Amino acid sequence: MKKLFAILFLLCCVGCGDNISTDGAKEVLDYDSVIESENSIVVSILVDSSGSMNEKNKWQSVKEVLVKLSDVLDGYQSKHNNVYVILYTFRTKTEIFLYDRERFLREIGGLPNPNGNTPLGEVTEYICDNMPQKGKKHLFILTDGEENGNVPIERVLQSNEGKASVYFVAFDFNKKNYERLGKHAKMFQADNKDELDAVVFEVFTKNILVEKEDDE
Repeated sequence: MKKLFAILFLLCCVGCGDNISTDGAKEVLDYDSVIESENSIVVSILVDSSGSMNEKNKWQSVKEVLVKLSDVLDGYQSKHNNVYVILYTFRTKTEIFLYDRERFLREIGGLPNPNGNTPLGEVTEYICDNMPQKGKKHLFILTDGEENGNVPIERVLQSNEGKASVYFVAFDFNKKNYERLGKHAKMFQADNKDELDAVVFEVFTKNILVEKEDDE
């Protein structure tokens, strides 16, 4: 019965999220009407969904780490109720939503299976172009390979300096391949699931979900 429930749950989640366009067309997304205050925390999470994420069980590892992250988010949200999340892949995005565990897990379950190339710069540019004005903004990027799109991510981060705090995780990939981004992002490396779990915990507990008096 539990197995059947899990299958039905996943089937209900398939197709969650909207497609994103990286062809240069600008969208007008009214995220600021959703965010309540300048003290809100807005986290954009970009997960590499290229074909190589199918290797070494990396995709499943990432999803499991994100599920575990919900425990951290639960603790902070229960005190402050001011964390907003947007989940991105190279092809899809969710709506912005005030974090709650059920919604977060449902969106993770609906992430599309990995496929295609690594248009890291294009999707990062899309995220930055649609970054809300309100709130304390954070961009968490996870990739397992070198970008191969037409827009260099270094140029995107440089031109959007100051819009958000950026955390870049090289998963099963040497972060030295992206050392050029060091001026614009905090750089991390994780060679396996356990290391990824530790990195995600560090980024969120020590950088994003930091307890401050003005968060009240």
